[in-house]
Amino acid sequence: MDIGNRSKTVRRKTSHPTPPAFHNKNIFVSKLTTTTISIITTTNTIPTTTLGKHKRLPVTPNGNLISKSAFLNVSASSVHRNRWNQYGPQWAVDGQLSRTFLYFYHSIPERMPWFQIEFRHPQLVSKVEMTTREREFYGHRFRNVTARVGAMALVRVADLKAEERKNEVCGTFSGPSGRSFAVETIACQPHAIRGKYLQIVMEDEGEDRLLEINEIDVFS
Repeated sequence: MDIGNRSKTVRRKTSHPTPPAFHNKNIFVSKLTTTTISIITTTNTIPTTTLGKHKRLPVTPNGNLISKSAFLNVSASSVHRNRWNQYGPQWAVDGQLSRTFLYFYHSIPERMPWFQIEFRHPQLVSKVEMTTREREFYGHRFRNVTARVGAMALVRVADLKAEERKNEVCGTFSGPSGRSFAVETIACQPHAIRGKYLQIVMEDEGEDRLLEINEIDVFS
């Protein structure tokens, strides 16, 4: 089963051993397979749960959409209230939109929160579309967002400050969004970028910020 297929198939999450590439206990990694979406942490085992009914299918985007079956892992700097079953990064790539306060990616308030997709193989990325969460009240949070693509994995905030570990900037979204379920686009300029990793980062270091992504689509 292709997890990139936007069908009404119920998806399940199961525990999975921590991959060796991630050892930091503060990093939350979700292992994606063709049949499951699995949460991985270094300190917790998450019980199997079933996706609730509080989701609706979005319209399939036009263009050269990269199938979510091309995603190997998704990871993030933090998870809201440590509730991986409800706010983990896997919910931003499940192919469905949340219309509730649950089942989308939600970080804790922190400096430079980030979200990362690891592709199974390097992909050419031309643009990224991110859908915001429900209710216009929260739209102002989605601002000063940068998309980076390249060969370097992001494991900790310090990686964002080390020039040798920074991936190439695809583009930025200054925002704020200000709308519920808004689809905000970052197009790679002046050209598409090939890479093993796509990173979405709030690079404003001036204050603690929340990163919230209802759904993310990547295009070649």
